[in-house]
Amino acid sequence: MAQNEGSVSSALFWMVLLSILLIWLPGIGPFVAGFVGGKKAGGLKNALLAFLVPAALFTIAIILLPGAPFLTLMISIAAFPMLVIYNGMLFVGAIIGALVS
Repeated sequence: MAQNEGSVSSALFWMVLLSILLIWLPGIGPFVAGFVGGKKAGGLKNALLAFLVPAALFTIAIILLPGAPFLTLMISIAAFPMLVIYNGMLFVGAIIGALVS
């Protein structure tokens, strides 16, 4: 039986899509998105590459969303725990999904 190599683009697609759809589940949503993306990646290296894009997009969205510089700084500081939880769970899910595949 041949092993499916997987792809970064497929993993990236599923991580971004599921992150958007499951954003209302803090912690669990990013983990599921990372897990599915990690499985689709087919390997740890591909999973980690795919993890970088949704993590960066979410971080940039949190930082730039409000628009006003001072307000952006205050929201960024207040949102730091959310960023850590989101990106951390996405990372853990991607690693576990890649190792399970």
